[in-house]
Order: sequence, then C-alpha cells, then structure tokens
Amino acid sequence: MAKIRGLKQWNAKIGKIGAKTKAEVRRALQRGALAIENRAVEGIIDPPKTGRIYRSKHRKGALHQASAPGEFPAADSGRLHQSITSVEASSETTIRFETGGNVDYATYLELGTSRMAPRPFLTPAYNENIEKVKANVRAAVKRGTRT
Repeated sequence: MAKIRGLKQWNAKIGKIGAKTKAEVRRALQRGALAIENRAVEGIIDPPKTGRIYRSKHRKGALHQASAPGEFPAADSGRLHQSITSVEASSETTIRFETGGNVDYATYLELGTSRMAPRPFLTPAYNENIEKVKANVRAAVKRGTRT
C-alpha cells in the first residue's frame, strides 16, 4: 500500500475548494436571477405595445394600450412588475434561485388562458439571459477551484 504524504493538508484544501466554489456559484446564480428579474420588469414597463387602447381602470381618465399576444404584458396598475422577485430555494446539495411574479394573474399572463393568448414575461427574460448565466457559472467554478 502506498503512503501519500500531506494527505491531511490535501483533504483540507479540497474541502476549502468546495466551499469557495459553492460560494462563487451561488453569487453567479444570484446575479443571473437578478438579471432575469430586471429584464422581465423592463419588458413590462417599456413601450411600445401594440394591443387595443381603452380607458385605464387604475389611472383615472388615462388611456391604456394593452399588449398584443406574444408581447410582454403592458403595465397599467404596476402590480405585476412590482411583484417580480427572485428568491433562493437552495438546499444542502443544490443551489437554486427562483424568479417569478407573486400576483394571482402572473401565471395567466405568462401561459395564457382559454380566453387569452399568452403575454409571456419570464420566459423571454430567461431565454435572453440563460447563456450569460451559464458562462458566469462556468467562470465562477474556475474562480472557485483556483488554489
């Protein structure tokens, strides 16, 4: 049987690399979740929208231009974009962040209903950011594994 010198020190280094890598990946994923959140909000509040125009129920005397199917939803009351948030949903073995809107109609807008075509805001925000998030996680792993 071969004897490995410095095994105790090597194992200590490996343990530190794991913790450092986990912290780096967590930060990268948190930044990614925030980027998705910000893009979803930006898509909702930024015109132009091309849907129908009608009197706003939330802003007295104002007109509101709705979104057309497939566009980001159009802001009117502000509740949807103000509700978008990211939360960490990690466990001991996983690092995970979830981004979503916590108003009751967020899912209906994202996925549509039998009476309304979807006005997705999370899916396009995710799709626009996922490659950058992946690249940032890869870079985080590299940073975390440097000794």
